[in-house]
Amino acid sequence: MMPRIVLQDKPSVVPILVVWPFTGILFAAIFGCFAFTMNSIQLLSGFFIFLGVLGLGIATVRTMAELAQREFTTYTLTESHIIIERGIFNRDEEKIPLTRIANTKIEWAFAGRIFNYGDLMIISGTEIKLWSIPHPKRWSTEIEARR
Repeated sequence: MMPRIVLQDKPSVVPILVVWPFTGILFAAIFGCFAFTMNSIQLLSGFFIFLGVLGLGIATVRTMAELAQREFTTYTLTESHIIIERGIFNRDEEKIPLTRIANTKIEWAFAGRIFNYGDLMIISGTEIKLWSIPHPKRWSTEIEARR
């Protein structure tokens, strides 16, 4: 018999869609400004344009990789376990009995407080991080009520 699911979420998309694109645009803008100021020296100007485009490309690839990782990660809280499923090609499933959990801790970044997501640390002999989880306070409260 399948245990009843209390909560189920994927990591929040907000940090992925804010941090990496902003980083790429900032990187491209900085090197674009250098290229513009070095207009008289063609070689340096081209080099800075190359660095700006490279930074934007790396940020784009990183954003796509993070989105793929998010899409294939699921956190599930049942009446007796926390189940973490990860993986694109190889699926990993980690089951943590609620009776083993000693404590929980929430790490909120500034954007996390605004958009209501954070990292939930599960302390059970070792620390397990549920990264960028939506509504971490609700998760913590539900876990505390069931352990």
